[in-house]
Amino acid sequence: MDSTAKGWKMATGVLVLVVIILLFMMWQQWDREQHNLGFVLEQGKQDVTQARNDIEAKCRGPQANEADCQAALDGLASILKEFSKDVNQATSAPSTQ
Repeated sequence: MDSTAKGWKMATGVLVLVVIILLFMMWQQWDREQHNLGFVLEQGKQDVTQARNDIEAKCRGPQANEADCQAALDGLASILKEFSKDVNQATSAPSTQ
């Protein structure tokens, strides 16, 4: 094995290590964002708004169906439970800002 091939293998190894470190750092940032209260509130707002629109469509008007309406209301209940859990997690997490 000549020194050029050995050099390329070492360079490749270092590059792989750097990529792994960068991916780990990006994952940590993403994880912090998931526990950021502002992010949680924005996601919750979007989810509740979508559920509200779904309820509006399924519970009113001539196409209203009691089973579909109840399913939409149950969906909102599960969204609110998840939102509550996420808010508790975000407010109990140490500040990363």
